[in-house]
Amino acid sequence: MISKALKFILLCAASLLFLLSFGLVFIYVQSLWSPPSINSLEQDAAQGDAEAQYQLALRYKNGTGTPQNLPKAIELFTKAAEQNHAKALHSLGYLYIKGIGVTKDVNTARTFFEKSAALNFDEAMYNLGLMYQDGIGTQQDYQKAFSLFEQADKLGNFKATAALGHMYHNGLGREKDLIKAFSYYVQAAKDGSASAQYALGGYYEYGKGNISKDLTKAREWYEKSASQNFPDALLTLGAIYFDGKGVQQDYLKSGEYYARAVAIGDTKAIDFLNKAKKSCLKEFGRNIRIYDYPMCFIAAAVRDPVAMEAVGNAYYKGSMKQDVDYEKAFSWFLPCAEYGYAPCQMQLAALYSQGQGVEKNKVEAYAWINTALIGKDLNEAERQNSAIMLNLINQELTDEEKIKAEKKAREYEQLYSTLPQ
Repeated sequence: MISKALKFILLCAASLLFLLSFGLVFIYVQSLWSPPSINSLEQDAAQGDAEAQYQLALRYKNGTGTPQNLPKAIELFTKAAEQNHAKALHSLGYLYIKGIGVTKDVNTARTFFEKSAALNFDEAMYNLGLMYQDGIGTQQDYQKAFSLFEQADKLGNFKATAALGHMYHNGLGREKDLIKAFSYYVQAAKDGSASAQYALGGYYEYGKGNISKDLTKAREWYEKSASQNFPDALLTLGAIYFDGKGVQQDYLKSGEYYARAVAIGDTKAIDFLNKAKKSCLKEFGRNIRIYDYPMCFIAAAVRDPVAMEAVGNAYYKGSMKQDVDYEKAFSWFLPCAEYGYAPCQMQLAALYSQGQGVEKNKVEAYAWINTALIGKDLNEAERQNSAIMLNLINQELTDEEKIKAEKKAREYEQLYSTLPQ
């Protein structure tokens, strides 16, 4: 009869053996998924392995696991391309059409795309189709573009599927057919094409073809496209929330979409937000500060201090259909005050003084109103009111609090007394 101690030992041994075997299997499976090391690729590439040359070129092009080195990448792409590596040929075409690491040359790019497409690489077919569609490096030829897009589509290239939708939508190379266009857009959109998702949004927003108008579906497709930072989708959603088209009007959300478009360099969004910043403060004088609130809410999305103060004011007063919300007002005034904008510092001091939206703190109130008075952005009435507030707060401070307040005031003067240039 086996003792309990021996049973325990055998059980532990079996468990250890299981864990060891599981660990070895895990390591093996992980090795199958792990990309080859730079050293391994270097060795294989030196021996003339075209795939290794291509993979190593990608690493050097993108700076993955090694410092970016475009000349080295081009050298390796070229070696792989000389062995008719379809993806390497396409990569060279892309570099030449964009002028990345080489002098831009659309004719050379077309040659590389043609060679890659002849090897049945769908991405090359798609890019070559774009060149024929737009007449880049070749005579414009919609029929040839359509044929190339069709070939790429059959190989599962969703960008080519979307391109076929665009051609049917605009009647390029084929008779205009919105129903066929919609069919291609649906297929491409489901596969992840941002341009197709945006196009579907337009079909539902305006009821194109035989599609019933549906603003909810339109917005859903625009949002899917915008999630991939497609510029037109971001701009359209910005306009939808600005106008309240099918949604509750929301200037802040509108501004967020425009700000996202600005972040990716969209010139239309940049122009609109610059206009919003300039329009925010409509009138400024000795005793007056009048805002164009919708424009201020837009400009606040890019942290414009004047706009942030206006949004904070809207929450403080309950303007622009906003409920009075001192905490939200505080959340807008604080970063604006820390940016160095005196009107926000004055508002922040008032909140600290009254304990609105934040715990009452006379020391903080004193430090902020003192800093505001040093700034240059207060009008005459605001400066007079700030001086009165400073005097009232000072009268309420104990001797110990006055020492703390003066120390904090000097600290804030150094940190927040002027706007950055």
